[in-house]
Amino acid sequence: MAPDEPRTASEMAGAYLAAVAERKRCEAKERDIRARLDTMVGVGDEIPHPQTGEPMFRVERKRSLRAKPLTTDTLRAVQQIAGAHGRDATSLMRLSTSGLDGMADDLVEAGAFSATDTVEIRRASRD
Repeated sequence: MAPDEPRTASEMAGAYLAAVAERKRCEAKERDIRARLDTMVGVGDEIPHPQTGEPMFRVERKRSLRAKPLTTDTLRAVQQIAGAHGRDATSLMRLSTSGLDGMADDLVEAGAFSATDTVEIRRASRD
């Protein structure tokens, strides 16, 4: 053991509590920085690494869709939208939302789906 390391259970407990407090301070600082960063960027932005200039983060819009109960009118709208995009309406039931391409907005507007949009800052590269 190094001279500055805790030697007793009580000292180790104190070191543990100090580490937990430090982690909480770091998490609070991370949340604050993330909130400030969120106000500085828009969807599609890339954030470069401060030293290398390589893309470090990319701001993406994530959309979650949930199908609503289909009525005759919404089923017709879904069929029309799918046809306009060169797809069969039944194929939509097998796709993830990322596979819907440009149809998501049309499907929500037609009332066939409800949507929840979030913006995420995703890591673009590894450092």
